[in-house]
Amino acid sequence: MSTDGPVGDLDDRRGCHTDALVFHARIAQIIGAISQDMYTTKLTSEVERIAAARDLTQRVQDWHQSLPAHLGAVHPSILIPSYRRPALALGLAHSHAIMHVNRLFLMRSPTSVYASQVSDCIKAAKDVLESVDTIARDGPIFHAFWWTHYVTFCALVVTYVWVIQQHRMGAADDPGYSARLMQLAEHCHGHLAQATSSNSPSRRYAVILEGFRAAAVNKSTPQQMRPQNGALHEQSIDLNPGIPTLHTNDGGGFFSISQNNSLADMPTFHDWQLTDWLDLDSSVGPLFTYVR
Repeated sequence: MSTDGPVGDLDDRRGCHTDALVFHARIAQIIGAISQDMYTTKLTSEVERIAAARDLTQRVQDWHQSLPAHLGAVHPSILIPSYRRPALALGLAHSHAIMHVNRLFLMRSPTSVYASQVSDCIKAAKDVLESVDTIARDGPIFHAFWWTHYVTFCALVVTYVWVIQQHRMGAADDPGYSARLMQLAEHCHGHLAQATSSNSPSRRYAVILEGFRAAAVNKSTPQQMRPQNGALHEQSIDLNPGIPTLHTNDGGGFFSISQNNSLADMPTFHDWQLTDWLDLDSSVGPLFTYVR
């Protein structure tokens, strides 16, 4: 065993259980590089940031291509449980890394400049939501792992922010795709709320997400079809008398949506910056990314 994993020919270690640990460590190093290179004030131009995103996305894809077949190419559903769990976890890690690189571009305009980055980010979020929906329906494994909850949270935020931006820019080329993605997000939002007990730190995921969900529904639903504020909360998951959402006037803090707040008070995300993503990360746990 070395710092790069078990010593020896990879072809002689088909199906080795330590492979997943080695590849987890490698993707963790890449995610660390993403945090340092993308979430920094040193990139003074958008050209530099886009170039950095392309390079880092390629590093993630190279890592994914290097996975053994039983951890990457083979669909987890046909694997035995001892291999299925690490394969699912690595799949989520892959999608999380892609979102982590490219989510900064979701609220940028003109959208044509960032089309590749946004497409990669949304595809990764959709992959996460589809996997989570399948996992949650098939058994209790979703309830057991905090990492799954965190990646689900990230994918839901990406989805809701993208839907808000699509309608704000009038750029919904395929309304049916947005509707299907929102329906999938609704399912996973429910799975996440049910998986986190009332005294669990992960409960904050569903609480914070409700603000994003309400803003996305507000943007994507015609005025005459929108429920009144009270009805919206009756349909929503009953998590807390005050549901926090991003406050656009104080640089990313949270305020409470109560029955006295109207949908007009929901965040518009017009001016989201690098630090807002960092504030969001820190609101659900340790600061995963930082500015340098």
